Amino acid sequence: MIEASEFDGVILGDSSSGLWMAHQLISKGWKLLVIATGTSTMQNALPRVIAEDFGFNPMLDVRAHQPLQILTPNYRFRMFPSEAEFKREYQLQFGKKFSLSGQMDLEFLRGLAFWVRGAETGPVLADDLPGLYSRFFDTVYFDESPGFVTQTLLSRLEKSGATIVRPGSLRRIFIDRKAVVGVQLSNTSRMISVQRALVNTHLDYLNAFFSEPLPYSSRPLGWRFEIRFECSPEALPLGLTKRMIYVEGQAPILEIFQEKPGFFRLATTVPMHSYTLDRGEQRRLAARMLRVCETIIPDLEYNLKKVIPDLRDPDRSETVDLPALYPFQELKRIPSHILSFGSGAQSLPPNPMPGLWITHEEVNPKEAIWGAFEASRSALKAIEASFVNKTESAKL
Repeated sequence: MIEASEFDGVILGDSSSGLWMAHQLISKGWKLLVIATGTSTMQNALPRVIAEDFGFNPMLDVRAHQPLQILTPNYRFRMFPSEAEFKREYQLQFGKKFSLSGQMDLEFLRGLAFWVRGAETGPVLADDLPGLYSRFFDTVYFDESPGFVTQTLLSRLEKSGATIVRPGSLRRIFIDRKAVVGVQLSNTSRMISVQRALVNTHLDYLNAFFSEPLPYSSRPLGWRFEIRFECSPEALPLGLTKRMIYVEGQAPILEIFQEKPGFFRLATTVPMHSYTLDRGEQRRLAARMLRVCETIIPDLEYNLKKVIPDLRDPDRSETVDLPALYPFQELKRIPSHILSFGSGAQSLPPNPMPGLWITHEEVNPKEAIWGAFEASRSALKAIEASFVNKTESAKL
């Protein structure tokens, strides 16, 4: 039970950028309430500055030697952490002088953009390349189970003095004179007063809790579709890393996670269209995802032990009940934590009303996790400036 009735600020959501901002404010003596929503569990990539500020340093060196692979029909490209290794790998694969401004394999660029941004479903433009490269070596990926990064950040915030409220506890967000003034939690009738608020998750998820919904709405480009499979470890070729990205033409990018030898998780982003909810379309998509794996794992068809869910053939004995696995039958019912944003999504204003900031990737979906981090840094400067001005006015 929360004893305090007033906080300097509330963080609404658990995306990494907003939690980093909370970390900065707590270090300055702010009294913060963090209301987790459970909508950022899939985020295992962080800007390096966030990882270092939260004390991940001992872990970064270990993961620096676990390169990601970008797979295309013609190349198998390893993404090494140092610039020298990156150049050598590029020259080995493409046989060209290393230059981001030159002609590069477009499929490789799409894979690079996806990795840096976190969720890229649109085309890669030449204007994006300098920004991608400048940020490439500042992005850290954690080879851990979904939710590891979010739970670690929340735990360290709590140790730093933040009050953490677990997912499912938010009941209402109060607005008075076009400004957020408080929140109400489940199992209580009182309002907790807050002076400032940060939207740190999908705006559509929180809009249902506002006493006066904001006039803005997020527009995701797609949602995340996953299947798993198990095969004989003896069938695995040498050189497969824990995380691979397969890119081919303009087809959706496929992420391949090797959780342990012989156990794989496949994930792709499907468009935000109603046909993706059709059970037949989902079965066809699952079959295509498995066919991609057959190109990198020889004789997979004969060494395949199990597919979960097995959507390829509705008559198979191990077919999982699809309505139970994907219960939503309307686009508006898709859970917010599996929605994806990319460079074609609508940008939202970072400061829609006094005392409220949006620090989620929807502010700048083109840059994904880096767009969210930039929004957080801008909000931090604005909040610090307003706090200083308010303090000086009180002294006068």
